[in-house]
Amino acid sequence: MKTIKLFLIATLLFSGITNAQITKGNWMVGGNAFFDNTNSKDSNGNETQSSTQVVIQPNIGYFIYDNFSTGLSTSLNYSKTKGNSSSNSGFGVGPFVRYYFLKPEKIINVLIEANYYYGKDFNQPDFNTSYGFKAGPVIYFNSSVGLELLAKYEHTFYSSDSYSSNRFQIGLGLQINLEK
Repeated sequence: MKTIKLFLIATLLFSGITNAQITKGNWMVGGNAFFDNTNSKDSNGNETQSSTQVVIQPNIGYFIYDNFSTGLSTSLNYSKTKGNSSSNSGFGVGPFVRYYFLKPEKIINVLIEANYYYGKDFNQPDFNTSYGFKAGPVIYFNSSVGLELLAKYEHTFYSSDSYSSNRFQIGLGLQINLEK
């Protein structure tokens, strides 16, 4: 309880002087981590399969306009499936574009991001492609560091067996905005 009070007091003290560096000419470095758990059941309600996936996505970007950045992101993922005792890991790389809706001087902002990945699962013979969207609030601790609370949708197509998947995930991110 004491920690929450201290956090609220610090937020109020710094809210008047925070100015996030999401303006033209600045760089951002950081990443996101996502988690999901899926349970499959048969028509009788019996669990047939359970899978867990963890995704880490480091990125680097450049603000080409105020509130608008573009950059490159990598994706590292690991998934484990109970029921058939398999696990899988892989990687991807691709571009992203990101937009912040509120003015840079706000302590809390809202972002939306679109991304594309070209990737490889290590247990699959061919490559995969995916596109996705992320959105959520960013809470700035100071003018450079922001904590992101994100919801993400991703569609992945596997060319080896013409299989596609849709995934919804919740995650956290940390971005450091570097001043010119």
